[in-house]
Amino acid sequence: FWKEIEGEGWRGGVEYGLMSTTTDRDIAIQYSGTKVKRGTVFEISVGRVDVGASISFLSQYAGEEEYLLPPFACLEVEGKPRLEQTSEGQVILFPLRLNVNHKIITVEMLLQRRKQLHMSMLKNLREELQLYLEAELEDFDSGAHKVSSSWGKLCASRAKSDFDGLFKDHETLDADVLNDDSKYKDLITQAIEYKKWALMKFNHFTGNEPDHQPEGIDQQSGPPSGSLHHRILVLPLVDLGRAGVLSELVTGVMGFPWAAMEQGEAQADLSSWTPETQALTAAQELKVIEALAGNTKLRTVKFRGDHSIVLPKGCGSEEIDLGRQQAEGYVLALSLLVRACSSLRSLNLRLGYADWAVVVRGLRRCTGLTRLNDWGGFGEFVGKGQERVDLSSTWREIKEKELVQALLLYAGQTCRQLSISNSTIGADGCTVLAPALGCLTTLAELDLSNNGVGDEGAVALSGALGGLSGLQRLDLSNNGLGAEGCQTLSATLGRLTALAQLDLSNNDVGDAGAVALSGALGGLSGLQRL
Repeated sequence: FWKEIEGEGWRGGVEYGLMSTTTDRDIAIQYSGTKVKRGTVFEISVGRVDVGASISFLSQYAGEEEYLLPPFACLEVEGKPRLEQTSEGQVILFPLRLNVNHKIITVEMLLQRRKQLHMSMLKNLREELQLYLEAELEDFDSGAHKVSSSWGKLCASRAKSDFDGLFKDHETLDADVLNDDSKYKDLITQAIEYKKWALMKFNHFTGNEPDHQPEGIDQQSGPPSGSLHHRILVLPLVDLGRAGVLSELVTGVMGFPWAAMEQGEAQADLSSWTPETQALTAAQELKVIEALAGNTKLRTVKFRGDHSIVLPKGCGSEEIDLGRQQAEGYVLALSLLVRACSSLRSLNLRLGYADWAVVVRGLRRCTGLTRLNDWGGFGEFVGKGQERVDLSSTWREIKEKELVQALLLYAGQTCRQLSISNSTIGADGCTVLAPALGCLTTLAELDLSNNGVGDEGAVALSGALGGLSGLQRLDLSNNGLGAEGCQTLSATLGRLTALAQLDLSNNDVGDAGAVALSGALGGLSGLQRL
């Protein structure tokens, strides 16, 4: 303290604690220790800003003129000490210069520090939110948003108001709450999440098309009650942080386990989900499929009646097998799961024919699926990837003809030979078959013999046959075709430039039919057998 600090050129030190002083010289000498030995007194010079606080009004000995100095006051030795003789005895006086540390904080200030920091962070978050929203509102004329600028301003105002509500709540918190580490951490997280949710509200509000046509919407008064945009607008920010809430809100698909899928749970419980009653759109179905396929941890799907499907590799599994359980009441949910499993190679179910039609219609996503098995129904159907498909016995067995249509669409992407003979499909069957035939672009041979097609069925088939430009062999024998049916087919047959064999035997063609056919077939240079 008395020796010069090496390299710094001064003597003295810092008092870490509170320092009690007096302006009364006699009091200082009285406490200097002269009764025991020679006393020591610090003679301190202070400037106006370094004067301590007078605490005489608090002291039991008010006459002592006590001044209290804060911690971390710097005491610098000035000049040399001197010895004085007093009535109390000898005293050494040390001349010091004092500088008060004005940056030191009080206990109260220390307790408030976390809250001050926290509120500063909240202000920054609020300003960031404000700047983002202002920039987005200025960009409305670019067409990047799907709602009017008045709606955008309404949502931006609501998002800021929601965040301001959190700001006010935190502002009223007692400082002691923020001095609890766990609570402080939660409050910081909440503040950051609120900003994120406010941005989510605005982006989803402005990024979705209105529920109704523009003429049905008042763009100035705001979205109508009950609409998607109204639901987003009034949704509390904290609800946006709950898993699944936003997905359910935006898709409009109710009851689906959105939260479980977003949180990567191993089980999807569809036992209480009733998509049939919601009349899902194709877009809604796709969102469900994406949610199932996007959960890489999914291993079990539960349906009604305690029926479950185990997926060893989630939606990357190659087989779905319900065994001999009759799948009733959840066919749409099952079909969406099947469509989510794009790696499927084998599908074993027990369904009614109408339900099978629902499932099969969605199988185009499953590009590797080659085996369908209906326990106790039409049996095993192997179609996909096969060049030759025979649906003759299948058509006779299945009364739900839409299923045959669906099976044909499923199998037909590589089909070159199709046979549906001796099945008495009739005119109604041709009506069912025609849309599927139009999709068989690789078809080279078609056998529809012995089916009682008739003239009415020929009308249904004519449009579909015209698109089979690669067809080389066509068998329509023994189908009860008359002159009218042949006249209808003639316009189509003339476009089948690859046709090499045509069988119309055992039909009542008649003179008029023969004339119509001869005119059409005359241009088919590759026709070898008639």
